[in-house]
Amino acid sequence: MLSSNKIEYVNSPLYNYIKTTIGGLIILNHQQLLDIEQLQHLCEQTDGISLKLNWGTLNNRIEGQETDFFRYEGQLLIGFLALYSFGNEVEACGMVHPDYRRQGIFLSLWNEAKIALCKHDVSSILMNTPAKSSSGTAFLKSIGYQQSHSEFQMQWSPDVPQDVTNQEKRVQLRQATSQDILDLITMDIEAFGITESEEEAERSTSEPKSTVYVIEHEDDMAGKIKLETIGDRMWIYGFVVIPSKRGQGIGTSTLKQVISLARPTGLSLWLEVALHNPGALRLYESCGFVIQQQQDYYTKCAFCPENVVQ
Repeated sequence: MLSSNKIEYVNSPLYNYIKTTIGGLIILNHQQLLDIEQLQHLCEQTDGISLKLNWGTLNNRIEGQETDFFRYEGQLLIGFLALYSFGNEVEACGMVHPDYRRQGIFLSLWNEAKIALCKHDVSSILMNTPAKSSSGTAFLKSIGYQQSHSEFQMQWSPDVPQDVTNQEKRVQLRQATSQDILDLITMDIEAFGITESEEEAERSTSEPKSTVYVIEHEDDMAGKIKLETIGDRMWIYGFVVIPSKRGQGIGTSTLKQVISLARPTGLSLWLEVALHNPGALRLYESCGFVIQQQQDYYTKCAFCPENVVQ
């Protein structure tokens, strides 16, 4: 995360203009990221929840996209909504300052976001809220969204009995390079049904706070896994073992190697798993991961431009 130091241009006319502009911004500056972080911390402490704001994406926005929507009271950020694209599917998550809720702020931000989305080929939208957020759940139901699915957020614990069997010693992790881009894209398409451009995939292999590893088994590519540092946490994303390599202990061996990488850093190790994926849940639990939070996702049967509230 960011330090609490304010930057010199916080009161400059240009900065104040950017902060009060309605709609998505071209790119997030340091102060905006700090404002988001502070509002996130306040909301999480007040509500006892964990917001999924995808900091790796926020820190590496692509110039020219309308993806982040702000509402300020003076210099205090009181509302924020972010859009995250996965091919032509979009996820949305946001928050409102506890002292400014029930004033239509998030609905206003959501209407601005929908106007931006209507400019693009969007097939579906998932709205994310922590399961424990009564205000988030109530809002999504009020705009006609229905629960689609849920994910557990799990943290590795050294105190949990762990499976010490089935460790495949022929599994190796190596850092992905630009030569692996097409293979990484193919694995994402086959495993998650999402697509990304070569430019996006290449950028993911060079982000300063994340590392993409290729999983190799007997010198063959067997999958991939991404580690991303967000604050005092290390997150596992995009974990894939290709179908022809499954059932050989590769997933277990990979996780144990990742745990060995994470422990010396002093960071806690986290991952997410869908509730409807009991096989993956058993794998993670056998390696010492414990459920901490639940994130719920809501959707509508269709997203139509005519539904935009003017």
